[in-house]
Amino acid sequence: MLIEISGPTGCGKSTLIQALYHSIHHGNKPYIFISDAITTNDSQLPEHITCTTKHNWRTDVSLAPWTLLFFIKNVRFTIYCYANAFRNEHAFKMRLAIMRSIWRKFGIFQLLHRKQFKEHLCLVDEGLIHTAHNIFVSANAPPDKSRVAWFTKHVPLPDELIIPPATETTLTKRILARCDVTPRAKTAEQKLAFVKHASKLFAQLKNAPRIQFILKQSANAYISKLAEKGYNNSFIVKEKI
Repeated sequence: MLIEISGPTGCGKSTLIQALYHSIHHGNKPYIFISDAITTNDSQLPEHITCTTKHNWRTDVSLAPWTLLFFIKNVRFTIYCYANAFRNEHAFKMRLAIMRSIWRKFGIFQLLHRKQFKEHLCLVDEGLIHTAHNIFVSANAPPDKSRVAWFTKHVPLPDELIIPPATETTLTKRILARCDVTPRAKTAEQKLAFVKHASKLFAQLKNAPRIQFILKQSANAYISKLAEKGYNNSFIVKEKI
């Protein structure tokens, strides 16, 4: 099973991932976490793939066969994402960073669909759905609704998606308090605009029929569901709205 955790910066993704980890790793089922919040995995995957803070050129090379396979299976979607990433208003260095991030997301998605991981619970922080945030959100303009709509109709889906709930007010407070938000929003004014535009993006994503089909509304209910499948249920998330 492939689960993605996505959402705007500051919505509580890392907190939720840690909660899910505490509910999973004492159980008797194999698991994989692709995240910077958890670096321990019940798999043979190297840390330069599972730990997102250690993603580098080795990650890009290691994932190359799987990214290329993803491209073969999803030609239109791949071209669409890269075209949007390339033509946005950011400096070339930032666009290159976004395109490398997309490369890894595509490769990880395809890699985790290998038969050897069929029995694993695979949890990915900011996976394929989060590509929309990478290519459509900026401080300068709101996301284009028509482009986002195309994305939601064609993006290959994980089995399940969790977007931690957080109001725009809560996101604003958190993003202003952080110093590691994103190089795409440096000033306080840019951060506020970035939060507003990210909130609009995820509101549209959550309302898309295909996304609604896999979207899980409650983190605690989801943890209870995992317990029913053989995972330990030892942690409760304080869900913030």
